Amino acid sequence: MIKTDENTMDPRVKRTRNAMRGAFLKMCAEMPYDHINVSDLARVAGINRKTFYLHYSEMNDLMDDVEDHIITEIRGQFSNDTTDTGVAGNIYVLYRYLQDHSDVMQPLLNDYTYDHFARRFMHDVLTSDCFRPLYGTNPARAAIAEGYCTSIFSIYEAWKKSPDTKLDLKGVADQCARMVLHGGIK
Repeated sequence: MIKTDENTMDPRVKRTRNAMRGAFLKMCAEMPYDHINVSDLARVAGINRKTFYLHYSEMNDLMDDVEDHIITEIRGQFSNDTTDTGVAGNIYVLYRYLQDHSDVMQPLLNDYTYDHFARRFMHDVLTSDCFRPLYGTNPARAAIAEGYCTSIFSIYEAWKKSPDTKLDLKGVADQCARMVLHGGIK
């Protein structure tokens, strides 16, 4: 796939790619990634197979494009505030996005046939500059960031599965930030 700046892209190309991304996300909500094929995707997107191959060389290229869009969308909502309050706010933005798009994000993040999405999503989102207080300039930054990523997502998943939680989503984000920044909860 040729990376192209969306701002300078021909409107017809942009429309076609948006249709393919939309069809892909719709299908991801309905079936595992490894069951999605170009023919079915083209049908759902309202294009033909040849059009798909004009834009992407394979399904993984489309998945990479979808990942780029989702990550850019989330990162665009983050604040640059690196104080404790800013980190908590950004965790809340992330949790809110996951909740608002759970029909797609849940299957994508938990599809073991394409675990690249979950790894890249967690890494690219949570290594944004706004989360730098989590790992600072530590030489083991990658390992630390991966540990925090796993923790932040695990806390969200546990909260979602708990039917008797007394915390709202904002409260969970605040507690999560307190835990990862200061090692404890109140």
